[in-house]
Amino acid sequence: MEEGKKLLCSFGYAFRGIGWAIRTQRNLRIHLVATVYVLLFAWMMKLSAVHLCLELLCCMLIISLELVNSALERICDGITREQRPWIRDAKDAAAGAVLIAAIGSVVLALIIFFHGGYLSQLQKTFAEYPLSWITAILMIPIGGTFVFLPTKK
Repeated sequence: MEEGKKLLCSFGYAFRGIGWAIRTQRNLRIHLVATVYVLLFAWMMKLSAVHLCLELLCCMLIISLELVNSALERICDGITREQRPWIRDAKDAAAGAVLIAAIGSVVLALIIFFHGGYLSQLQKTFAEYPLSWITAILMIPIGGTFVFLPTKK
């Protein structure tokens, strides 16, 4: 029974860490909003299951790397606030990992969009459901509001 309680607690710690990161890390909120946009456009373009899985995998990779990057920055800041080249390098490398994953995800999305035959599907969706344009346009300020909420330390 004790092992089950430990396991349950470990999930609680993970959710607490995710909550902390959402409250304090603007870049994570940017990635979360981008994920919502990916899901919205995946629905509008009627992506195949394989393409949707690839897009979601990329989004989850970026969000996971952003969480690791945030954890590393927090630990480094806890060690010292002084300018140390080795801490700067570690932080920059972690941020670089997120950037590489984000660039790769955008390239993958463009390949899927342009070579997967979804451009015509998107045009059909907008023609059949004019409200989908409005929905897409309204999502931008809603996402922007979430991204630029003040961070809490």
